[in-house]
Amino acid sequence: MERFIRKALVSIACFCLAAQAFAMNSFPDSFEGDVITQNMSDLERIYRFVDANFLYDIDYKKVYEAMATAMLDALDDQWTTYINSSESEQYEEMITGKYSGVGIMLSKTSIQNQKSDDERTLYVQVGTVFRGSPAQRSGLMTGDLITEIDGQAVREKNATECSKMLRGERGTSVHVRIRRGNVEFEVDIIRDEITTPTVESEMLPGHIFYIRINQFTQSTARQVRDAFRGIDYISSIILDLRNNGGGDVNSCLAVANLFLDEGNVLISTISKVKSRNRSHYSSAGTIIPVEANMVVLINKGTASAAEILSIALRDNGRAILIGEKSYGKGVMQYTSQYKDGVVNVTTAEYVSGSGTKVNKLGLSPDIEVLEDDMSDEEVEKVIEAQKSGDVREFVRKNPEYSIEAVERGVDELVVKYPMPRRAMASLLLLEYRNMSEKANSTIAYPMYDSALNKAISVIEKSLAANESVFDFIQEQEPKAAND
Repeated sequence: MERFIRKALVSIACFCLAAQAFAMNSFPDSFEGDVITQNMSDLERIYRFVDANFLYDIDYKKVYEAMATAMLDALDDQWTTYINSSESEQYEEMITGKYSGVGIMLSKTSIQNQKSDDERTLYVQVGTVFRGSPAQRSGLMTGDLITEIDGQAVREKNATECSKMLRGERGTSVHVRIRRGNVEFEVDIIRDEITTPTVESEMLPGHIFYIRINQFTQSTARQVRDAFRGIDYISSIILDLRNNGGGDVNSCLAVANLFLDEGNVLISTISKVKSRNRSHYSSAGTIIPVEANMVVLINKGTASAAEILSIALRDNGRAILIGEKSYGKGVMQYTSQYKDGVVNVTTAEYVSGSGTKVNKLGLSPDIEVLEDDMSDEEVEKVIEAQKSGDVREFVRKNPEYSIEAVERGVDELVVKYPMPRRAMASLLLLEYRNMSEKANSTIAYPMYDSALNKAISVIEKSLAANESVFDFIQEQEPKAAND
């Protein structure tokens, strides 16, 4: 079986399915008379001419990798890429989930796909900020844009280069410049050993089990299974896939198996070669009774494998979706090692069992709950509060973590630093997590999370009415249609 490597250096990852049983080395070495043969012949003539006449020494490996990169870049598909030998070395440590860095999932639009009027395509986008990581301790937030790393502009660099710049020996410092809205600030982050977390969970009041999946790796399904182990009773489940950029599709399908009975269509794939079109079905392995209510939280950062899981659960009548419209990445990549590099090629589009397309459309939630964006003035106040030390001073004077302590801190500090209460609560929670194991064990904060609060409300009301969440929202809530 081909060794598949997850492209984890971007938050919207590349994927492979075991069922896609084709490999580059299965193709013939040449196709006489076709356009590719002619192009390669012409290219070889140029290369031979350069080799015979170029004044200086030629780095043949560098030239080869540049040609491979240019060939895939010319396809104008941001997901189809060639990762050269020096960059591919990072894949092994991404598979193990351990490395030394700052603790974020980042994304960076390839240079040829950048748009000058969209700054999100120009800079590094901060996706998931790992809980307890150096990045979180330094105040980085999901949605921040990194414009410089150690004084070097990132605009002309790719995701891999930026990731390597953020990594380094444990205990060393990296200086980054951040743009949050129209506000820019700088921060020094002390690198540490990072173990990439993928699953976090917590039992909420009313036996509502909250579980968050940050990304899909080879071990995610096992981590999800472990999270449910030893729990006697669950009334309902809230699965949080917000800001989950995707990952390993096989892992995603394995997670779906944990929630669905055998024989349900999870996804169907549409390929260039019709013989490779197929549907993927759930298999035996359900660990939670299907009658338990289930809500999935999504937002604009929910992409690819996370969208596959979301639509599989909704289409099979297992869950409703609450939150914002998802990202809309409905294509898959075949990922393979080739010589010293790694090739990612878009090979298929996926649709749901009912035929719903996701690519460039996204998934519309059954109940829409928009995430509030802060004004520039409020962002300024957040940065001012971070730099002032007042938040840290409050936590120092009130070291015993509790929700009540956070509420007192919010009441006191928003007077001096006007901002949404949820924003001030996030700053306080960040400080408490840096010093309190109890704070780190608390995952969900419904009072500061509108979508989560809505999910709990819908579950509680449906249980009180002795109805499933599906029946309840049909009676009580307008259902969104997929655009």
